[in-house]
Amino acid sequence: MLAESARSKGLHFDSKPLFSLQNSEAVIVDGVHVYAKLVNYDDYRLSEGTETEKSHARALNFLHIHYSACDRVVENCGAQRVDFHDGRMHAVVIEPLGANNEGIRVAKAILLAEQLKSLSASAVQRFRDNDFGSDYRFGIDTGVCVATNNGIRAEQEPLFLGSAANHAAKLAEGNQTGIYLSDRAEAALKQISISSTRNQFEKFVDERPTYRLDENALPEVMRAASSSTFGVDDLLENWQSDIRSGVSGVASSPAEFVFHAHSLPLRNIDYQDLMPSNSIRMGMISIFGDLDGYTKYIDGAMTNRQKISNAVRNLHVIRGEWANVIQKDFAGRKVRFIGDCIHGVLADGEGTTTDKAETIRQAVHCAGGLRSSFGICQGLLPDAHQLGLAIGFEFGPTPITRLGIRGERSVRVASSIARTISEAEQQRCNGVETAIGPVAFEAASQAARALFSVDKKSANLDYDSAYLGAPAAVSAPAISTKSDSSFRAHSEDGPWSRQ
Repeated sequence: MLAESARSKGLHFDSKPLFSLQNSEAVIVDGVHVYAKLVNYDDYRLSEGTETEKSHARALNFLHIHYSACDRVVENCGAQRVDFHDGRMHAVVIEPLGANNEGIRVAKAILLAEQLKSLSASAVQRFRDNDFGSDYRFGIDTGVCVATNNGIRAEQEPLFLGSAANHAAKLAEGNQTGIYLSDRAEAALKQISISSTRNQFEKFVDERPTYRLDENALPEVMRAASSSTFGVDDLLENWQSDIRSGVSGVASSPAEFVFHAHSLPLRNIDYQDLMPSNSIRMGMISIFGDLDGYTKYIDGAMTNRQKISNAVRNLHVIRGEWANVIQKDFAGRKVRFIGDCIHGVLADGEGTTTDKAETIRQAVHCAGGLRSSFGICQGLLPDAHQLGLAIGFEFGPTPITRLGIRGERSVRVASSIARTISEAEQQRCNGVETAIGPVAFEAASQAARALFSVDKKSANLDYDSAYLGAPAAVSAPAISTKSDSSFRAHSEDGPWSRQ
């Protein structure tokens, strides 16, 4: 019925790999979304409470084996990996197709979670002498989302837009391990057997009602999901066979991470040149910007082709503007887009030396530039007035590298405590607020601090107010976006060819 309804509106369902989607394509996909979060990942980034080169290398090695385990399990379960961002993976199960098979798709998502836990533990025991321990929390939801892809070469940006992907991500947040199902996923599971009842699920409540899968329900779920999958022992043996055969990009023995400070500006970073043996590590700002209200916006747009087209185009243009503010206006580097969010890094200084005070001043100006650019978009793009922008940033030593198999499926990583805090700062903001992290606030000038309230947040901090409140030490400020009366997408090739 969904497929027929989509065809009548000029839309189409698609099951081909996400990375084959063209930048101009957007397809609706009825699938089950899985988020896997390493709840203990931050423990590996610290050595006696401090980030060091050694602790960062250990944490990145942890991610290296985690990513490899994830990709093997995802492929085994007939799913598609959407993205990794730090210690989180997003995958989607879209087969078998059809509304009548939704319960089987949820069961396969649970199988994926169980196999990932087992394979990760077995791989660490066999390859790493138990020097890592993986604690996982999974969030699972099911529903119709819009899939699209943006990016080229080593900067692929596949994503799903909609409440199912968003809710799965929220269910994976928290420090308690387990598999957490949405009520939609729990209801869909009942399709696989008349004996599956709500009594098989323990109701778990934190800040929102969710259902945590009870171990008693696992046997029936596994039988429904595992008819065409390999067991964990087989996956581990195939992994070891790849290692013996010298297959490229296979994680086994610890990678040798060699760090260097990048010659400023950061916008000159070429991710294709990065690998464990050629990794960047230096003091920098991590900045997050999130498009507030977009999930509700895209869900409301999923009624006809024109509305979806506008919603996806708006996202591409807005994200492209953000990337160019960070990279062209403030000499930083976009790390990645994460759904309707952007993660970037900034550093100011001379040569390979970061000037902490100037970097934080630049971050305040960049946050203002992001909001001013977004304000232009709101005024000129259809329905963009419904959206907001939440921004958070923090300063700290941050390694930047690329993990996994080289090429389009490699994973760009900028992983540090500053990155974690900057995301958390963004998450505590509404659509008009900007938050500064504690380290950045402590090192900021008195003028910059005055822009933020006692809770280290600032409302409606645009470029003009940021620049006037914390003037730069140099005499050539970036051009105020308020003085530009026309919309500009920055890129000469247009918003669909972003890197």
